[in-house]
Amino acid sequence: MTEVLLNEELSFTYPDGFRVLEAAEVSRLFSANGLERWAIWDEDRRAIFCLQWRTVRGIAAALVHPKNHVRRVVMRARASYRGEECEASPLSACTVAGEPAYEASFTYSELGVRQRARVMAFKHSHKGSTTVYTLYFYTRESDVESNGAVLRSLLSTMHFA
Repeated sequence: MTEVLLNEELSFTYPDGFRVLEAAEVSRLFSANGLERWAIWDEDRRAIFCLQWRTVRGIAAALVHPKNHVRRVVMRARASYRGEECEASPLSACTVAGEPAYEASFTYSELGVRQRARVMAFKHSHKGSTTVYTLYFYTRESDVESNGAVLRSLLSTMHFA
């Protein structure tokens, strides 16, 4: 297990076998939109975990809601995979690192292989600012059960330092 501290506040451990992606790899896989990003990949498990965050202050912090953010991610996924089947689960409330969060998952095809993505959004206020986090977990649909255990294990260690 490897422990990581992101944004000087969010700590968690991830299992052996994952490697941290280089900045160029992360940029190729995920659009930036001014966000800080960090990702790991396990080629054998065929799984990618990505965490993105943005710090906001003042009224902007009150206007950003994780539920709406997850909805936008799912809408963009449906638009991106318009010609293919993109099935999304209903939005649901959850807790990540002790913070209220929202999550959804969607299934899509990439290069003829069914993939499952899970997205979670939450925010954390500390020292006068609020950071909005978005967590993505991608895996092949055939590996959802075994990789779901990996994600649950990772989430169980996630906390704010």
